[in-house]
Amino acid sequence: MVGCSFTQGMGVVDEDTFSYLLNAHYPYLMFRNFGTGGYGTYQSFTSRLRKIFVNLMRNNIPLVVYGFIDLHMQRT
Repeated sequence: MVGCSFTQGMGVVDEDTFSYLLNAHYPYLMFRNFGTGGYGTYQSFTSRLRKIFVNLMRNNIPLVVYGFIDLHMQRT
């Protein structure tokens, strides 16, 4: 899970974050939360996604979920 503070779960308890709920619903998969408060589309791409994509290739990770909100369009 990559994205902004919504993805991170800012303001909610851990048990209410997207990644926690997905892990609870799909226990045979592993969702990791790389959401970062204050990040928009550009920051998430430059700092997180590039590093994660390197690991994707090394570790055969099949999916990255990107938390996008339309507010990101105004912040680019």
